[in-house]
Amino acid sequence: MSIERRKSERLDVALGAKFQLEHINQECLIKSLSEDGCCAVVSFPKSPPPPETQVLLRINLCEGEEPLVAQSRVVWTERVQGTNLYQVGMQLLEFAKPQHFQRLSVFLEKGMVRQEVSRETAASRNNALHLSQMNDLELQRIKFLAELSRFLNRSHEIQEVADAVVSSIAEVMRADKVLLLLDHGGAVPEVLARWGESTESEFSHSVVEKVMRTGRPILSLDVANDVELSTTTSLNLLGTRSILCIPLISGKKRLGLLYLDNAFEKAAFSEQDLEIAKVLADLAASAIERGRYFDMLVQQEKLSALGTMTASLTHELNNPLTAICGAVDLLRDSPEDPETLEILEANVKRCIEMVQSVTNWSRCDTDPATEVSLKEVVDATTPFVQNHLLRTGVKLRIELDQNLPTIKGSASQLSQVLLNILNNAIQAMDRTEDPFISIRGTTTDKEVFLRVKDNGPGIPPENLARIFDPFYTTKPKGKGTGLGLSISRDILSRFGARIEARNLPDGGAQFLIRFPAHNQAVEQRVSVAN
Repeated sequence: MSIERRKSERLDVALGAKFQLEHINQECLIKSLSEDGCCAVVSFPKSPPPPETQVLLRINLCEGEEPLVAQSRVVWTERVQGTNLYQVGMQLLEFAKPQHFQRLSVFLEKGMVRQEVSRETAASRNNALHLSQMNDLELQRIKFLAELSRFLNRSHEIQEVADAVVSSIAEVMRADKVLLLLDHGGAVPEVLARWGESTESEFSHSVVEKVMRTGRPILSLDVANDVELSTTTSLNLLGTRSILCIPLISGKKRLGLLYLDNAFEKAAFSEQDLEIAKVLADLAASAIERGRYFDMLVQQEKLSALGTMTASLTHELNNPLTAICGAVDLLRDSPEDPETLEILEANVKRCIEMVQSVTNWSRCDTDPATEVSLKEVVDATTPFVQNHLLRTGVKLRIELDQNLPTIKGSASQLSQVLLNILNNAIQAMDRTEDPFISIRGTTTDKEVFLRVKDNGPGIPPENLARIFDPFYTTKPKGKGTGLGLSISRDILSRFGARIEARNLPDGGAQFLIRFPAHNQAVEQRVSVAN
């Protein structure tokens, strides 16, 4: 249905979308949006479509709602320097349903109202308080907000964003501890960045749980005499006298929170601090969400480019290697040099194994997704590592919550993912005293979580950002192809799952896999294997 639309002011946004053109079906990020068109950031494996090309655009206006679908026309493209990412200007031509245009209009109208209110509020504050009337602290805070905003707008690294936020807050507020926590699906959010003194119990779980549940900030000038907080045991044990806790919210998603406290003075934070902290939380949440989108786009770019290359490479190598293996079988009947034949055979098998790994990684697997029990995946995988565990002395602990729902996926491929993580953990702990690996399965209403933790040396910080890159490995030469984790990430993404890696505060590493929960619950038992 074609609809006549007036020209309208563009609204700056950060919305996920899909860009569809013939064989291209790419995730993209919408930067600005109006009733007439939009600007998107898209990754293209080769070159972008030329102007006037018509594409199908699916825009996710709100989480959990049907995407807005519109036939669109490419107006202009501009490459992001040093990458295969492009900014693409598009005109919205035709919507799939009349209500899609209505939803867009309502979304833009509300966004424009919020934007106008923000401008008016800023204008009224400027009229009420000129720079010449501000004290040094107020001027310092305005400068701080401007500088931090510029930095966060340039950064796409989530860890870099978190570190910058906590260190910047520490400069302008009277906190003796600042934490940024992100929700990874556990009982409480996990600390991503910190400033100040750190202890084993560094924050109040009850306060954090309340802020995450309600989505509202908490400010207490005197915890001991605060009716709502005075009975909170954890705050009393921590000796907290003042506290400020603000949720990180992007759209309708609660990503985590900022946690500030002071154990030495009452009224360390003010209402003005709360307003500044709210602005910081909004900046941080937007930067973190943007970082996640860019991580996804960059990873797609790498996989697309390398997939095309390796598909051709494996086709050329596989046939001659198979022929060589056949020749080795013939020579075995009358070997003149058995040792040479053994070396030849071992190296050929190594080449075939490499080719098979590359093939598995580059091809688009067509196995249909079915309902899978996480317990069945774990039970099917652990026998493959039993001998390895016995040889290395590594203990394996398995704990799966009762009534875990089923997940969508392929049991064999998910077993491949788990096997790769377990083998990596075992190999990393060859010099660890009393080594162990734990597999933990938990669930919420919407997601199922599988955590694989070990007490080994952990992942070097400089390698954390690269461990999912194809062909990247820290193993000795000949011991790994560098494709295991990249294949695992690709497999999980096909079934809507995500994998994350981090180092644990007490040592060791953790891989967290987040599956969308399916409807059916399955009885699980808690088991322990050595």
